Amino acid sequence: MAGEIQIMIPQYGELNRIYSDFIVSHTFSFDKQKFITDFYKQYNDTKAFEAAILELVLDKPKEQYILVLNSLRTEIEKNILIYEKHPLFDDEIISAQSEMAVHMLN
Repeated sequence: MAGEIQIMIPQYGELNRIYSDFIVSHTFSFDKQKFITDFYKQYNDTKAFEAAILELVLDKPKEQYILVLNSLRTEIEKNILIYEKHPLFDDEIISAQSEMAVHMLN
């Protein structure tokens, strides 16, 4: 499970890029919607996340786990900062999804 943390870091970076792009364009593709959904489905279990971090800390040398945890912290802090500066409202997301659906039908 500790390997999941290392997999999560670039995925968090992608999530941040998708979110930043949405703030500018107010649209996102089906693939990006799917990525967001899959990300949150995969990582919504906080107990598993805590267990993965604990496993990482207990199984890896300090130098290794500090680098991994610092990278994870950086991506999470970026995510929080983006959201704090530009909170998404349900009507924005629904509007973007509706526009995408109309575009796909045309």
